[in-house]
Amino acid sequence: MSVISNPIEISAARRFLLLFGFGSVIAAIWSYLGLMIRDMSAMPEMSGATMGMAQLDLFTPSYVGGLIVMWIVMQAAMMLPSALPMIHGFARMKASESGNPRLFLPLALFGGGYVAAWSAFSVGAALLQAGLTGTGVLSSMTMKFTGSGWGGGILILAGLYQWMPWKQACLRHCRTPFGFLVTEWREGQLGPFMMGWRHGLFCMGCCWAIMFLLFVAGVMNPIWIVGIAAYVLAEKVMPHGGMMTKLVGVGLIVGGLGVMLGGG
Repeated sequence: MSVISNPIEISAARRFLLLFGFGSVIAAIWSYLGLMIRDMSAMPEMSGATMGMAQLDLFTPSYVGGLIVMWIVMQAAMMLPSALPMIHGFARMKASESGNPRLFLPLALFGGGYVAAWSAFSVGAALLQAGLTGTGVLSSMTMKFTGSGWGGGILILAGLYQWMPWKQACLRHCRTPFGFLVTEWREGQLGPFMMGWRHGLFCMGCCWAIMFLLFVAGVMNPIWIVGIAAYVLAEKVMPHGGMMTKLVGVGLIVGGLGVMLGGG
């Protein structure tokens, strides 16, 4: 295994193509997510009888498959922007390798591995949503918890996790691209994919609890989707992100207690 200890700065043209390429992909995913949210918000309210019929169809392949697609698109839109610093660092190190002048395929594989990791999370989240909806814990219309106890509990859980050592360790990996790339460098054609996969796993370890806040506000709530995406990006790139994480944790715990005590 060879690692470039002093990565070169890629040219302005390559940097532009990198940002334009991934920016275009991210914009397309956000646009598609916006169409999904619009189509769901346009659905008419179901009557009680229709709702009862819908409950019987919760585990059909079409319903579960739709949830999986929804979660994959949503996770890709929320998480890819926060991966750009790591992708840029990978591009610099890959450009420094002799005999590797082309970056398109390695970058595509790295990004694909990252999205694949979050897609695996999305499958689990979709199955969980179907199960919670089937038991009545989650509303099939609003896609959020039907009782304040569940919502408050998730807020408290997410707040406590912000202080956990595992959260802080995973966040450090996400905040230090060069350190991650040096320790996780992989050679071979599938090396970039595996590195992207590993980075996705660290991001998942960092952000899984925050993602489940969508069950509190509504899985397809656009304000919370944008807010969580902005927060994930901020804690990875802003100075003192670790301290910000803990402060947000305190806020989530207080908010969760307020929801549980307030009964709403």
